[in-house]
Parts: sequence; structure tokens; C-alpha cells
Amino acid sequence: MDKPHEYQAIEWVKISRSDKIFHSLIEVQDSLKSKNQKINIISYFAEWCPNCHYEALTLRDLYQEFSTFAIKMTLVMNYSDKKQSRDFVELYDLKMNILFGELNSKQESKLDQLIFTQFRRMNDDLRKWGTPFHIIILNGNIEKIGIVKGEFILKEIKGFLTDKLIT
Repeated sequence: MDKPHEYQAIEWVKISRSDKIFHSLIEVQDSLKSKNQKINIISYFAEWCPNCHYEALTLRDLYQEFSTFAIKMTLVMNYSDKKQSRDFVELYDLKMNILFGELNSKQESKLDQLIFTQFRRMNDDLRKWGTPFHIIILNGNIEKIGIVKGEFILKEIKGFLTDKLIT
């Protein structure tokens, strides 16, 4: 792939309990109800996104390394049909929970209407499509969540997960 990486640090942001946009994001409610997990990571991808192809390898490896601990990882496939999304998941052998996003094709005319787009823009993610994008919920606490507007910095996310899950 010829596209440069979009590595981004984890940014910790405060979320209001009454933030309807955040609570309407796919998988957020299930993550908050999940009592068995210490960390929930929700990752938003698109199968046509070069950076998502890069990040798929990282996500796969993180899942393999940490899935035996109190972590739940969910991949939300956006902006492409289910078959293409399933092919992407199969290509990278992604084993975490897979869901489908609000839009099953790359339709620019509908982009601004999406809850995902509204949430990203509220958090200063000005990228057009905004994938990859990660949300990290620690101990079900939504007052302060981690967001990554691009690819994980591997050393940072592995250090965070090791610190919170293993040590």
C-alpha cells in the first residue's frame, strides 16, 4: 500500500452522561452493560480504507495477545457492503465480534447524517471518512473515554493494555 500511516495517540476525552450521540453509536450500549470486561475497544473500519488494512494486522495481534484477559474488542465495519466487509475480516483472520455500521456503501451524500460522523466531528476528527477510529472504555466509565483518530501507536496501546489487564 502506498498511503502513509495515520498513527495517533490515545486522546482521553470527557463524555457527558446525557450525550445522546455517543450513546447512539453502534456497540456503545452493549459495551457499557458488559460487566465481565475491564476494557472495551470499539474499532470502526472500512474495507476500502488503506489505513484500515494496515491496522487490521495490529488489531488481530492485539486480540490474539489480550483476548484471554478481561477485554472485549468489537469491529464495526462501515461504508461497504456486508460481503466486502466479511471478505476483509476473513482476509485478516479477525476473530473479535464483528458488526456492521450505519452505512453499507461509500455514499458521500449521507456522510454528514451519520451518528458516527457527528461524534467524530464533535471530537475534532476532521478526516472525511474517519477510519480507522477507536473508542476505549475503561471499567464501563464513560465520563472519560479514549479515542484514537487513526491507527494505534503499537507501543502505547500495548503498554496501556498490559498495565490495565496484566499488572
